[in-house]
Amino acid sequence: MEKINIKEYGGEVKFTTDVCRNDNWSRKLLEAVDYFGEFQMQFEVPTAESKRIDLVATDMNDNTLFAIECQDANGYLDPVHASKIMLYCCDRGTRDGVIICEDLTENIRDFVKDINATSEYNIYIVTPMIVKHNNDILVDFKPVMRPYNTKQKAQVDRNK
Repeated sequence: MEKINIKEYGGEVKFTTDVCRNDNWSRKLLEAVDYFGEFQMQFEVPTAESKRIDLVATDMNDNTLFAIECQDANGYLDPVHASKIMLYCCDRGTRDGVIICEDLTENIRDFVKDINATSEYNIYIVTPMIVKHNNDILVDFKPVMRPYNTKQKAQVDRNK
């Protein structure tokens, strides 16, 4: 078995397209953000500004559950991706977003924590775990940040 990154997998677009097409991978992604219900996954969903959202998870009535943005294959979450998830959520009429990234700096982690603590947005950060085993690829997702942990802490801090 060999652990590989998104770049070695074939890049962000190939990875997110394959996550969308693989029900098991999609389910693992949503379970990592504490969603266990029925869903449909779409990839490269256009926005009003002619951008594309990497993935959008909807319920069976086509109501958006999550806008999902994947960091480019350079590994670290950058300020652009950390910010534009809010635009994508707004475009889809949801406050719930997911960022897929392989790593992030403390500064970017604090930025997303601040978004979660001071806004109506609920942004999760997950890390993909991609393992190549012979001709098979195994994918799972590990939550790095959950918004409710941040909001609960912010509420406690405000009550002091």
